[in-house]
Amino acid sequence: MPSEDQKNCDDDKKKTCDDDKKKNCEDKKKNCEDKKKKHRKHSSSSSSSSGSSSSSSSSGSSSSSSSSGSSSSSSSSGSSSSSGSSSSSKSSRSSKSSKSSRSSKSSKSSRSFKSSKSSRSSSSSKSSCSARKEIKYVKDKLENEIKRVEHIDTANVHKLENQIKKIDETENKIKNQMQKLDHNDDNLKKEIKKIKHEYHFDYKKMIKHLKKDKRILLNGCTAYATYYNLDSQNVGVGQMLLLEYELNNKNIKHANNSPNVVICEDGTYIINFTVLLTQPETVSLYLNNTIDNTSTTVDQTININRVLVLNKDDVLSFRNNSSNPLTTLSGTKNLELTVWKIAQNPNVCKDSSDSE
Repeated sequence: MPSEDQKNCDDDKKKTCDDDKKKNCEDKKKNCEDKKKKHRKHSSSSSSSSGSSSSSSSSGSSSSSSSSGSSSSSSSSGSSSSSGSSSSSKSSRSSKSSKSSRSSKSSKSSRSFKSSKSSRSSSSSKSSCSARKEIKYVKDKLENEIKRVEHIDTANVHKLENQIKKIDETENKIKNQMQKLDHNDDNLKKEIKKIKHEYHFDYKKMIKHLKKDKRILLNGCTAYATYYNLDSQNVGVGQMLLLEYELNNKNIKHANNSPNVVICEDGTYIINFTVLLTQPETVSLYLNNTIDNTSTTVDQTININRVLVLNKDDVLSFRNNSSNPLTTLSGTKNLELTVWKIAQNPNVCKDSSDSE
């Protein structure tokens, strides 16, 4: 592409060419006007010279006629005829001199007009030639620039077309991928709707259903009790310790001052037993009148903590398993037993998959 400086130079050249043309036209107009004025002056001078020549000829003819008349009339008038001829010769000479002066003036003016015309025509021809050369130079330059720009433009056009094709291909690929993603999204939405429909449930109904299920302790602990003694007691060898008072009993049977605790529900239970003695002795837990050897302890303060899987109507009791009778402390709470259910029986909680 042409630079800004080249464009400015071309514009300046065009302006100078236009100015030269205007000047040539003005010069031509002035030359035409000068020619018209000179032509008018020349015509007026020729008309005046023709008038003077006619007057001189008329005067000559009158003088000749008068001389011939005078000669034919009488010889006495000879002197007058000679004076008339001399005057006529003077007038003819003056008319010739005036004609020669006018003709020389007209020749000079025509020569000066021709010289000015030739000088003007030569200057105009020179200016027109220079303007034509400049115009041709500018035209050639513009044509070369146009060809160069067209060549560059065609190369750029091919490159741009290739780039546009690549962009179109990538756009088509992206559109295809977007369509696939939209299709996958639609499938996922359908699957989500199916899952929601299949697993849709009411929370309240679910809670009611879970509460009815005995395998789940959703309502909390369903069996618990606490027993304690305040009075001292003497227990013989192999005898059971009495439980005087009970507290917060639910679904566990016990009679006051009875040593036995009867379980009313199947499940897994925690048993905590504490007794304070006057001297170290041996105490054991019995389940359905059978000793639990793992629970046997020998101490002055006995603590038995067990987790047992119990069935309905199982009986718990604590006995003196030492060789001597034992005595509990007096004046304080010397015995405490706490029993509570923490889970269902594992056999009840088994699913069909576990049984398989």
